[in-house]
Amino acid sequence: MSFGSQTLAFTVEEGTGDFDNNGIEIVTTTTASVSGCHHEPLSAAEAAEAYGNVSRQVWRATCPPDAAATAAKSTGTFTEGGKTFHIIGGGQPQRDFSGPFLVTIDSELFPE
Repeated sequence: MSFGSQTLAFTVEEGTGDFDNNGIEIVTTTTASVSGCHHEPLSAAEAAEAYGNVSRQVWRATCPPDAAATAAKSTGTFTEGGKTFHIIGGGQPQRDFSGPFLVTIDSELFPE
């Protein structure tokens, strides 16, 4: 299933089970690509309704229910078109009688 022609590359962090001297778990970072996404900025009206702040540049991605998109967390990031987006609120799976059929992900573009 495809909703668009864009590919999002999600940053995926996994714990190794090893901890540093401060007791913080050491993680490995990889990327997982999800193709068939539609990614565009929200209008000022949509951003204001959803987040109450129109000065933010909020984007919305609609993706197939791939594991990386479904597991997207509010602390995560992804890249698209050479730009890094910070996820807001995590992936929101939309379901029907047969299970998830799409995932929406709101994000914010931060200037590099």
